[in-house]
Amino acid sequence: MKTQHAVQYEKSNKVEPSPDADILVFEKVAVVLSWICVVLFFPFSLCCCIFVVRECQRIVVFRLGRVRSCSGPGLVFMLPCIDSFRTVDIRTDVIDSDPQDMLTKDSVTITVNAAVFHHVFNPIDWFIKVDDGNDAIRRICQVTLRSIVGSKNLHEVLTSREQLSLEIQDALAELTTRWGARVTRFW
Repeated sequence: MKTQHAVQYEKSNKVEPSPDADILVFEKVAVVLSWICVVLFFPFSLCCCIFVVRECQRIVVFRLGRVRSCSGPGLVFMLPCIDSFRTVDIRTDVIDSDPQDMLTKDSVTITVNAAVFHHVFNPIDWFIKVDDGNDAIRRICQVTLRSIVGSKNLHEVLTSREQLSLEIQDALAELTTRWGARVTRFW
């Protein structure tokens, strides 16, 4: 005899046919048709199916708009018409922040600019979780710089640049790690 709790558990964990089942069938049909095209036009289809990814790049492969994998470096095979890709450079990139006028804690106006060194460590998050990663890092850099410099006196800003740089770098690293990028240096 089942208890009332067991019956409620079975009702709540009942497997319903997912709306994605039709999409999976469509995807399988599209893959089969794409393979048929590759086989029919074999020597010529290799020009459309094989891509070379350089050592400093990674590609995120999308099949019918869904993330399939992250590939590279080397040769990558993709099915025509249903696979697409986006490329990301995994080398360290430098973003210059525009000079900004800001107020310190003791109400002194100073002009500050910065350079952020970052690299992408997770290409899938870089494309999925943020629209334009470099622009997002540039903007979050400006906001963080304004916030932290605004909480310091002019004397602290001038005498402890290294400490200020590390504080801003830690704040940026915490935010950008979710986007698949790692801030390696803030200057």
